[in-house]
Amino acid sequence: MIIDFHTHIFPDKIAGATIEKLSKASDSPAYTDGTKDGLKRSMEESGVDISVVLPVVTKPQQFSSINRYAREITRKSSAAAVSFSPLAASIRTRRIIRQRWTRSRIWV
Repeated sequence: MIIDFHTHIFPDKIAGATIEKLSKASDSPAYTDGTKDGLKRSMEESGVDISVVLPVVTKPQQFSSINRYAREITRKSSAAAVSFSPLAASIRTRRIIRQRWTRSRIWV
């Protein structure tokens, strides 16, 4: 099993502009178009079984919308959304991660 532990996706309407901005800022090329479907295609092409999606927030006021997007991914697809933080590794968080593991190929 191949797990990619560092991926990013964005809502379709902002993915293009966000990927362009982050690619320029980091001087690194993007490997997908930044969308959930783009990540799925990349996973299939490279034989990745599971991707862990790490949300990117560039402004403090984006936290709520990023969390809503993660929740939307969970509700509208077979993907599970789990937000990771080094300070939030509680027992409850670990239980949620284990539950999501059995349901999904993409994590947030």
